[in-house]
Amino acid sequence: MGKCAKSYRRWYAAVQSEPLVHHTAEWWSHYYQRTVGTFILTIWLIVTATVVLQEFAVGIKTWSNASPSCCYAFAVEINVVSWPELTCLPGIGEVLGKRIVDTRSKVGHFSRREDLLVVRGIGPKTLEKIGPYLRFSSGSEVGRSESSNRTFSHN
Repeated sequence: MGKCAKSYRRWYAAVQSEPLVHHTAEWWSHYYQRTVGTFILTIWLIVTATVVLQEFAVGIKTWSNASPSCCYAFAVEINVVSWPELTCLPGIGEVLGKRIVDTRSKVGHFSRREDLLVVRGIGPKTLEKIGPYLRFSSGSEVGRSESSNRTFSHN
């Protein structure tokens, strides 16, 4: 006979010899020398701690140190802005931004987005990405703003 079986038999015999009172709050208060109120308070504290820890765990999972992402619509006046503003466009870095400004100063103002294909490094895919963010006007129209687009430029 194994050690576990002997322990179980001893425990079972002890439970059988005990009166049924040990299953009640009275037995608990007598055995642990505590009141029924303390018993209820203990159960309440355990349940409360469990709920608080679960809420904390959910909060940790959803916590983030970053601000919620926002979507901003903007348009870049391609004939006016300098190269740092052009780097806000997707796929346009410092080198490509400087090339756009250099080409604009050599060739003149761009009147439509396809005119940007003359810039070395801008192909149809890049043009497709930046197209929605471009605005074209001549130098005299720069002061006006369209109601559907917000201008993103630094003077």
